[in-house]
Amino acid sequence: MIRKKYVIYIVLLLSILTGIFYIAQQRNSYKLQKNNQSETLQIDIALLDYRQMASEDGSELYRNLLEQASQIARQSNALLFQDERKFIDTSIELTAIQEKAQTLDGFADIVSLQKTRTQIQRDKVYYQNLKQDHETLSLGKQSFGRLLVSLLSMLGFVWFPLMSLVNSRLVVEEKDHESLVKGQPRSLIQRLVRICGKRFLVIMGIFIGSISYLALLQFFDNKLFGDFGSVEVIKQQVFVVISVLGKMSYFVLFGALLYLASFLLSIMLNTITNNSYVTVIVECLVYSLLFLFPSIIQLSVFQWLGILSPSLIIDGQWNLSTNQGLIILITMILILFIICVWQLTFTKRGRQYE
Repeated sequence: MIRKKYVIYIVLLLSILTGIFYIAQQRNSYKLQKNNQSETLQIDIALLDYRQMASEDGSELYRNLLEQASQIARQSNALLFQDERKFIDTSIELTAIQEKAQTLDGFADIVSLQKTRTQIQRDKVYYQNLKQDHETLSLGKQSFGRLLVSLLSMLGFVWFPLMSLVNSRLVVEEKDHESLVKGQPRSLIQRLVRICGKRFLVIMGIFIGSISYLALLQFFDNKLFGDFGSVEVIKQQVFVVISVLGKMSYFVLFGALLYLASFLLSIMLNTITNNSYVTVIVECLVYSLLFLFPSIIQLSVFQWLGILSPSLIIDGQWNLSTNQGLIILITMILILFIICVWQLTFTKRGRQYE
């Protein structure tokens, strides 16, 4: 019966990975086209106030918007004909024009219809280094390294709530099986450390197995490998160039640390509440604040909560650098560790499981 259950889980996981793989491959081209169409629409709206004006009579901002429209049209043409070099060149020219637009009079009136300074800087660094290193950018199906970066970025958005569910019953389970654990030679802390290690190994096994299966799908689909040294960017004080493998390593490191933070946070909340449901609700409620009130959180003392979603930090969507995020996360783990040891060693609730 147990083996049958595991077979069902494996089949379900492989089915999900297969679906995600083919969706991600199709999404690459769709995403580029959608971004292009979105920028076209925004420029068209911004130009509505100038519709009765000849280009030579307009303001400098108006002429800048016309230049943007021209480059976006060339970008669309490059997508249509899968011209990778032309797409990179037009993207570089477009970021330069968009950067200049932010310094012109009247820009404040159309700021909501333009990319943010952060987005422009990211695109500028990315496309300039692609051209400088003579690299291409797949406008159709993704190469394997960039596919993994894309999937890890998506996983980064749901990793913390997922780990909250996995770790929600750590101390509660000890209470449910109190008669079995009473008098064991190992202390509660030792048992929890053992559980932490076992679950981490299982997660790593699933991770490695999933990558192997995705590599197999990639082999049969398009055989685009060998891009782990290609250009990617991450957010430090400014956007910096890193390899695809380097960016993947940051996602994995954040994921491992976030697993440990979730494990310790769940122990702390379990000990306080004695309820796994309350533990999950509290953790997911805190996590949801990042997306319900992003502007308020980023400008407040709770800015550090961005570490709960690694993708926001690594991809430059949060006011923290990648290294700052790692430092804050490690500090959070140390603080939680001290609290958990104190709870389990010196409080009545913690000692009742010994």
